[in-house]
Amino acid sequence: MRIVKLAAALLSLALATPALAEEPFKVIANPEVSTDALSRSQLSDLFLKRTTTWPGGGKVVPVNLSEDSRTYEVFCQSVHGKPGSLIHTFWKRVAASGRDTPPAVRHSDEDVVAFVRSTRGAIGYVSAAAPTPGVKVIRVGN
Repeated sequence: MRIVKLAAALLSLALATPALAEEPFKVIANPEVSTDALSRSQLSDLFLKRTTTWPGGGKVVPVNLSEDSRTYEVFCQSVHGKPGSLIHTFWKRVAASGRDTPPAVRHSDEDVVAFVRSTRGAIGYVSAAAPTPGVKVIRVGN
């Protein structure tokens, strides 16, 4: 009986652990980008424009989903470690100061894929289930 209870407890723990699940988003890049994998820190630097060139050369062109997208919120929490509202506020302050402009914004996964596919150096993210024809999927590490 103890073994059955232990097995049931382990099974429920495994099913409830989100860390075992796949990322809820995919990072995509223009097919000409030579990078295949990036850490979360590198992604944050690219999307906050702290890094503006790809490791292999060329300008980075980040694109965000709109702030009302669930994927935007999950991406901000996972990559920047902050809620999307704080990232949005950060970009409003940066733009108001004249130091830089925020990344382009698209309102759907399809629009992000189209932008990334047609823009040299572009990087974006879409929901994990989104089709991504004509773009490169980038592996995300810790």
